[in-house]
Amino acid sequence: MKRLLYLIIFIGCGVTAHAQYQFQATSLSEALILLDQSSKRYDISFVYDELEDFTVTKTIKKGCSLPEAVREVCGFYPVRVTTKGRDILVECIQKDRTKLSGRLVDADRQPVAYANIVLYDDTLVIGGGVSNEAGDFVIPCGMSQAKVRISCVGFKTIERQMPVADVGTIRMQMDNQFLKNVTISGSMPIVRNESNRLQYIVANDAYAQGLTAYELLHRVPMVNMANGRATILGKGTAHYMMNGRVLDMDDELFQQRLWSMRAEDIERIEVISMPIGKYLTDLGGGYINIVMNRDQSLGWRSDLSMQAGVSDKWSGKADASVNYASEKFDMAFDVNGNWLTKTEDKEMYHTFSDIYNSCDKNVISHKNKEDKDLGINLMLRYLPRHNLEIGAFASYLLFWPKSDIVGKTITHESVDYSQPTLSSLITKYENDEYGSSESELIYAGNHILNLSTYFDWTLRKPDSKLCFSYNYYQKQDNNTSNVYAKYYGISNTNDFIERKGPLFTETNYTNDSFYRIHSARVDLSMPLSITTIFNAGLSYTNIKNEANTDMSRNSKYFVNSSHNLTDFSHEENIFSGYVSFQHHFSKKINAIAALHFEHTKTKNTWEKTYYDEIADETNDDNIFPTLSFNYRSDHGEQIGAAWSMSITRPNFYDLNPLMVFESGNDISQGNYFLTPSYENRVEVNFSSHWGLYTNIYYTHGKDQIDWITLIHGGISLTIPSNAYKSDKTGLYVNYHHGISKWINIITEGELFYYDAKSVPFNSLNIDIDDLYIFFSPSYNMYYSPERLHGWGKRFTISGDIFLNHQHSLMLNVRYDQWLEDYVGMSKVDAYGYFTFALRYSLLNDRLKLSLTATDPFQQQVKDITTFYYSNFSQKIHTNLQSHYIGLTATYSLGGKKVRQIHHDFNDAEQQRAEKK
Repeated sequence: MKRLLYLIIFIGCGVTAHAQYQFQATSLSEALILLDQSSKRYDISFVYDELEDFTVTKTIKKGCSLPEAVREVCGFYPVRVTTKGRDILVECIQKDRTKLSGRLVDADRQPVAYANIVLYDDTLVIGGGVSNEAGDFVIPCGMSQAKVRISCVGFKTIERQMPVADVGTIRMQMDNQFLKNVTISGSMPIVRNESNRLQYIVANDAYAQGLTAYELLHRVPMVNMANGRATILGKGTAHYMMNGRVLDMDDELFQQRLWSMRAEDIERIEVISMPIGKYLTDLGGGYINIVMNRDQSLGWRSDLSMQAGVSDKWSGKADASVNYASEKFDMAFDVNGNWLTKTEDKEMYHTFSDIYNSCDKNVISHKNKEDKDLGINLMLRYLPRHNLEIGAFASYLLFWPKSDIVGKTITHESVDYSQPTLSSLITKYENDEYGSSESELIYAGNHILNLSTYFDWTLRKPDSKLCFSYNYYQKQDNNTSNVYAKYYGISNTNDFIERKGPLFTETNYTNDSFYRIHSARVDLSMPLSITTIFNAGLSYTNIKNEANTDMSRNSKYFVNSSHNLTDFSHEENIFSGYVSFQHHFSKKINAIAALHFEHTKTKNTWEKTYYDEIADETNDDNIFPTLSFNYRSDHGEQIGAAWSMSITRPNFYDLNPLMVFESGNDISQGNYFLTPSYENRVEVNFSSHWGLYTNIYYTHGKDQIDWITLIHGGISLTIPSNAYKSDKTGLYVNYHHGISKWINIITEGELFYYDAKSVPFNSLNIDIDDLYIFFSPSYNMYYSPERLHGWGKRFTISGDIFLNHQHSLMLNVRYDQWLEDYVGMSKVDAYGYFTFALRYSLLNDRLKLSLTATDPFQQQVKDITTFYYSNFSQKIHTNLQSHYIGLTATYSLGGKKVRQIHHDFNDAEQQRAEKK
């Protein structure tokens, strides 16, 4: 009786199949059962119905090891054989329920073995296989009809339209002429849709050979790579997963891992723009899931990667990893370092006025930034039984960022002195130059510690799994801001003495932050039937965030002072649960429905120099549904639709009321009154087997966070707030096209309409009392909200050219152009830049070299205009100095396909501690 089940049999003796097997038209399922019964050391696992239609005619010789025997019987069928310790997993990699099957014979009715069978839809290859020793072939295919080409040396080629079914016996005629080489052109689909994700199939992209995972992301539809960060269409910064498990490491560290991963080790890359279940609350960015090849073996493997490059200054990266896999124990160890230098030239122009004063302020600055870090990661996994997995993970990161800023301020200002403030000491000017400053921001003693443990228990029912995990995260984040400023002007008011000549001040701020996160979760996955899968889970997260600011000030005209400005404590307790159902209505239609619930308890406590201790406590309950639908036609086209609601909580850096001086009179500060943002998203997508992918989307966001600037007396304060709401409707198109076997073109474009509106000033969740140090109390007045709307446009074109017959030398040329962009309450004018990459693979793909040039013509210059309110605007001209040329070398030792271990530890809230 045919039914879906996993056959795991523990019978037999010995490591090798000592008996000689003679299979004659035996089903592959039965052959695997017989082989499994011959060994105690190995267990063969497979889905019965997936392999029942494949037949085996094969002789297995004595002395053949069991893994070798399994590969012999699977032959050229589209079947993957994976050996993991004592387990041998046999899986059909083309799981369409319909199959083209038959038998090939010659004029004497003798079997024609090892003939090539290729299935086409018009000119596109959609499947293929090879006949076995008995002439039998079985090729899964989701279409009802296909053009079939059958060829074999010494026989005439057959081309005809056939139904995708059992076509019986096909007789092939001898060809008396000597056949010349025949080239069959075609390609398998590179992009494929599933219920809630887009899949980029690496193995089907001939131009992916020799690339790193980081470079592959530039080829994935919906993913945009800018400044080392990956973003998914219409959303924020994406998070990474490996084999369906969220990676427990800092995003910047994983970016280093990306350029040490090889395309040959990756099966596919998935883009999950609307997560479900436990990944639903993903901070609004979605996930990029990298699925590694599963044909991995035991042994050891090491990968070494180094990168050196120069912009205005030298930068470098290095990564060394070792993986060891045995029957019951696996280990992965990684050491990586990063030294990155950047420069940036910026000019900001503010225009502001109210009933008390007006100000035109121009700030010119040059910034040198240096980031250095060193990270260590260790993961251990133990398999005491075939259905139980236990693991632990530890990582430690040291980082030493440093920024130097040199700036000058030019201000024209008129002030009503009936409202005196500290800043009015320096508000009447003899000339246009307000002042100059030098600031230094230094991080010291910063680290991240991550400890995790888990166990996964596979239940008796097929595909059922129960998972437990616990994670501890700790981050120390300290920085010191030293500002040396010189001001010009005079002040002659009733409140202060007259002063002439320059004023020199030295201000030192020390900000200390300390984060601790404990998280525990349990997840259950279980099939309710052949067509329905059920998932559920519960989790608890405790977050403690402590921060304080100390200031010292030294000036000829000010009393020297040193005091603590703020002691801040933030604590969250999040209880959440989810359920999801995935149902296959047919081989063409499937859908997913999910519901995520969470209860959050938040408590803020802070002490200020001019307040007693203040505490604020809130409780929130939220429910987030997700629905998705996918349809696949007989010809390979796919249509999907999805709707979801999600939450984005403020980052800890935004919450902490810590001050950072960019210059003598330009300050940024966090805001502990921030609340979460919410988003509704609807999208409809279409993909075809001929390389086209399109996505139409609509998003509505409320209580969205943006950094706004307040200005008074020549001093500006930039602070985050739930400042606006927005609607965005867009169309995205991506197209892969191989012009020839030597040249491939990828084009993509996006067109969207953006409409955002700021909230009234007196409705902002900002503690106005916090501004008393720099601003008049009269600042708490009403300003008219501003509306920002328009059409955003961008396009990208990328070309790959093979430069040798071995396809081991390739040139990539890419151009990105933004015609207009909208982010928050800001409009970004047109800009674009080129990227060139020359890649070479040698020593049997063990050594890979890549020479990359980014923005060589220094085109990446941004002009951004921000509209806060009707009487306040800000324009920023930024030269990102993104020109860079670098050489990357990656070398692999040991086994090429040694299995690597990854597991899901990361609680989504940890990402809030990483972002700045």
